[in-house]
Amino acid sequence: MDENEHYIATLTVNDVPWHRLTTPYGRATEFPRYFAVLEAMDDLAAVKAALYELEINTEHQGTFLARHPVCYDLSRADLSARTCCAGR
Repeated sequence: MDENEHYIATLTVNDVPWHRLTTPYGRATEFPRYFAVLEAMDDLAAVKAALYELEINTEHQGTFLARHPVCYDLSRADLSARTCCAGR
């Protein structure tokens, strides 16, 4: 594993300077909050809202903003509503 691969493999949400990343509608400052909602997966409405915010702030007019670290992991994640609120 080279230096870049190691950095990517060990990167955490807190390591990213979200306030410096731009989105079509401002800054990515709120992204960690959206990730926390997705990690908890305990409120379907909140999950849908977080996914919506991530979607509109990482894709604009059909252009995927690949510079965002979130794009890499979310493109592989299963964040569908069926995984939320299990047993409720």
